[in-house]
Amino acid sequence: MKLSRKLLSAAALLLCFALFITLLPTTKAWAVQTAKTTESSFSDEDLDVMRKALTAGVEVRGKKPELPRLLPSDTTVKAVGKVLEKDLPLYFKNTEDSAVYVYLPQEAIVSVLEDCEEKFRVSYNNWTGFVSAEAIELFKRNDTFACYGVVDTEELSVYAEAVAENETAEPVATLTGGARIEVSAFRQGWFAIKSGDIEGFVSGDSLDLTLEKEAPKPVVKTPPKEEKKTEGTAKEEADSKTEDSSSPVVNGSGSDIASFAMQFVGVPYVYGGASPSGFDCSGFTRYVFAQFGVKLPHGATPQLKSGAEVSRDNLQPGDLVFFQGTYATSSAASHCGIYIGDGQFIHSASSGNRGITISNLSDSYYSRHYLTARRVAV
Repeated sequence: MKLSRKLLSAAALLLCFALFITLLPTTKAWAVQTAKTTESSFSDEDLDVMRKALTAGVEVRGKKPELPRLLPSDTTVKAVGKVLEKDLPLYFKNTEDSAVYVYLPQEAIVSVLEDCEEKFRVSYNNWTGFVSAEAIELFKRNDTFACYGVVDTEELSVYAEAVAENETAEPVATLTGGARIEVSAFRQGWFAIKSGDIEGFVSGDSLDLTLEKEAPKPVVKTPPKEEKKTEGTAKEEADSKTEDSSSPVVNGSGSDIASFAMQFVGVPYVYGGASPSGFDCSGFTRYVFAQFGVKLPHGATPQLKSGAEVSRDNLQPGDLVFFQGTYATSSAASHCGIYIGDGQFIHSASSGNRGITISNLSDSYYSRHYLTARRVAV
């Protein structure tokens, strides 16, 4: 009887060992795959389990899997980091020949959206692009920092705690579009903020980080100067305009138009305005294109007749983008702006007195109201 029990115990141990050997590859695969998952929400307990699984001695091909640089997040913001270099180039695309969008200042605090190995896709001051990953120092989960955030949506709810989107929680306050607030920490997709007497957490999806306490005054640059035309050249252009009056001559590329337009960020919204002292949406596009030899009518709907229609998938910098239903009107288009690349457009926003600002077409509000686009520049 004792012998039989010993044999059964030995058999049970062998079975457990065999089961462990069988499940070990699955455990390894789970640990690696779970670490790479960034679209789902995880609690702090989930993250602790992941860390333990990745650091408890489980090895893949003789090496311990490393914890990913960007942990799972409830929002599109996966981490926050600090720029280590002076004038760090922010590129439009993750390619070797990509043009530089802007240069980020040293010590700037950026939202990190994606890990692209040698580069991070980041957002700063309403600009989104790619930077060298080596030039960004990622903050740890419990680190604090100091910068400002600009609300980039019509309204933004403030919660007492960082909450996942699928959880029901009552907001403690609501911030309006364009509000500039203090930001001090990042918790799994949520920013810890302060605005006057309001303190709490806001979603990382609707906040643009910046070092600037106040909106910078625009620095207006002159557009490319038109070259002097000879009598023969002027006649050729006149003949060309006569042959095809629907194709205006643009003195500059679409990228030139987009770059020129970005110098006006911060100019206030003025109903009916069409000058650097204040613009409405169509007044802004009209003014910008006028500097490049293109006469546009004042009004979003009348501007729908300009240029040629272009699909959303084929947008290029300098294209006009139009929206409908942004306020109660029977007009075909209720709002317009200029596409600047990487899914972003510049426009004059009346909501929250934001004025000339940069927004993303993928934002739920603008995606829902998107109408069409027209290409005027060639």
